[in-house]
Amino acid sequence: MLLFSLWATLGWAQSPAVASRDARDLVEATSLPIPALPEGFVVVHRGAVTVAYPRDLEGVVGPTVARVERDVASLSAQFGLLDIPPLEVRLVATPEAMRALSPVGAPPPAYASGVAYPGLGLALVSASAPRTWEASEMPRVLRHELSHLLLGAATGGRPVPRWLAEGLAVHQAGENSFERFLDLAEASATGSLVSFQDLDRAFGGHSREVSVAYAESADVVGYLLRLDGPERLPSLLASVRSGRSFDQAVEDTWGRPLARIERGWREDAASRLTLAPLWAGGGVVWTLGVALLVAALVKQRRRRRELLARWEREERGRRPPLRLLVFSPGRAGRDTLH
Repeated sequence: MLLFSLWATLGWAQSPAVASRDARDLVEATSLPIPALPEGFVVVHRGAVTVAYPRDLEGVVGPTVARVERDVASLSAQFGLLDIPPLEVRLVATPEAMRALSPVGAPPPAYASGVAYPGLGLALVSASAPRTWEASEMPRVLRHELSHLLLGAATGGRPVPRWLAEGLAVHQAGENSFERFLDLAEASATGSLVSFQDLDRAFGGHSREVSVAYAESADVVGYLLRLDGPERLPSLLASVRSGRSFDQAVEDTWGRPLARIERGWREDAASRLTLAPLWAGGGVVWTLGVALLVAALVKQRRRRRELLARWEREERGRRPPLRLLVFSPGRAGRDTLH
């Protein structure tokens, strides 16, 4: 338990500044006007996907454009989607440009580097991250958003739990980071794992709940994909598409109710996560491992405090216009869409 105490004491759990990057990137909209592309945009076609980006961004977006068709094919195969609908992707330089080219009345969250509108077949990705202005991982962010778009197509637009959509996107984009593992391990050790029934609501909670919701959703999806193999996923989505409720579709697919699957996941997670504190072994290795962890966490916490203070100063300067336009303050320092 020493390692978990260190995490809590030193602030490994995501602060509002970091958790906010996991803000809602999936917007439910089906009939909103989409702004026209400005002059100077290049438009290319990659299979079923139309990709648009500013001409002066060509050198930056090149690797992302090059893999779009391959990513769509890979994700579609995982979903069992044979007919890929027309999709549009807009790659832009900044979050402000992303907001300007998003559907009218449904801009992306203030902290998002990408956003998906499955009902419109549209995704947008910024080359720079909000607030920090660091370069975003455009190929990975776009793969995450494409997962949302193609999941919507695979279910025929019928609803599935948000934890499934986010867990699949995290899993398929390769975003199962060590920090998410630590969030999950700490939640398991402290008895704060969220029930499947409450998991969707956790995405709207405070920063700690949001962090656990993403980590848990990704782990649950990984567990589901291990049950009898990943080929079960297309069966699940086909059942949802046919009109079955999600709970019915789960039972159709795995032959057991969701509650039983949850019990199985909790047992599986406990067996894996209880060994997490032993990752560094014993003796000198353990001491060195803890020392390195402490140093890394102290440095990380200092950077987060500085970043949060700068963001707070910026927020005070532009909070009124943001409230007037789109956003209202959410819990834990996050903005929520209305």
